[in-house]
Amino acid sequence: SEQLDTHITLAASDEACGGLLVQRLPESAPDPEAWEHVATLAQTVSAEELVQLDAHHLLYRLFHETPPRVFDAEPIEFACTCSRGKVSDMLLMLGGEEVGSVLEEQGSVEIDCDFCNAKYVFDETDINALFGMDVAAAVRGEGARIQ
Repeated sequence: SEQLDTHITLAASDEACGGLLVQRLPESAPDPEAWEHVATLAQTVSAEELVQLDAHHLLYRLFHETPPRVFDAEPIEFACTCSRGKVSDMLLMLGGEEVGSVLEEQGSVEIDCDFCNAKYVFDETDINALFGMDVAAAVRGEGARIQ
């Protein structure tokens, strides 16, 4: 991955928050002076401006001499893609021996999503169905070998 020059400024008040991210796009013939000019202008923004001005006014204030390309706004929404199926796939990748050891030690396997705080609990029946065998017995050495 290419490392791109980037300038980020964030600010917050009791009522609002705002930020400015300016990033140099990859170009065939880089112009260091142009980037320096843009970065210098971006550094002049105040915290007050970030939380009080809308995007168009802020961009005009900073870059009216060379108008920037502004993309259409898109709504921001929270979305986590975790699911019980994806957690099951992850457990399968860990392997029966590892999962069986946790099951033996704790009585169940619990996975927490750090993004959305969902909790997935797999009991012994769930784990056995997932691996198609008695995983706990195999870990104890009482059943079939874990593949």
